[in-house]
Amino acid sequence: MADHEHDARAMTSTDLSEELGVQMNDQLSTHFRRALRSLNISVIFQKRMNIANDKELARRYQDLQKLEQQASTQTQKLKRAFTEGMDTEGSLKKLKSIEIQ
Repeated sequence: MADHEHDARAMTSTDLSEELGVQMNDQLSTHFRRALRSLNISVIFQKRMNIANDKELARRYQDLQKLEQQASTQTQKLKRAFTEGMDTEGSLKKLKSIEIQ
């Protein structure tokens, strides 16, 4: 049996052969190697998923910071326009579009 192709049927076959006393090429320590390999694969997969999720989360936080900076800039422009008595329609529309995002 190849080391990389094991399923429940192979494990059952190994257990049955062991109970009946049938000699086979599969060593007894194969169970532990299979379990260890399965565990290692799971750990590697979870680490890879965590790294991918962390990267996505970091990207989302950067997007959020950019939006917050844009909103802050537009708010300052609006305050300045109100104090100077200028037209605030363009800045107000842009601020609303940023808030929607």
